[in-house]
Amino acid sequence: MCRNFKIYPDVARLYEWSNWITPHFEAKRFDTKFFLAIIKEVPSFAIHDSTESTTTDWLTPTELLLKNQAREIKVIPPQFYTMTELSSIPDLKELENVAKTKVFFLFFFPQDIELKNK
Repeated sequence: MCRNFKIYPDVARLYEWSNWITPHFEAKRFDTKFFLAIIKEVPSFAIHDSTESTTTDWLTPTELLLKNQAREIKVIPPQFYTMTELSSIPDLKELENVAKTKVFFLFFFPQDIELKNK
């Protein structure tokens, strides 16, 4: 695809951000890693697969969270958490600094638990 569109990602600026494992009670299980890519400008095009993603928009984390709050889109927990985390970072320079220094060892593994009163 990169060759077809004559674009070449800057893999030195691709950062591992988080790792999510689907809760045990879900029928489909996934072990998903999120990566952060720092780009200089918004691409003039984007492609989605029409299965897992049905539209393509370029939004800031805050814009995405507002659309979710207005129920214009549905954001599932891993993306909601990640966008909330990213929305607290003021600009791309700081974002890249955070990404460069982030220690990646955290796994998100949501579980349901039953609490009992003592």
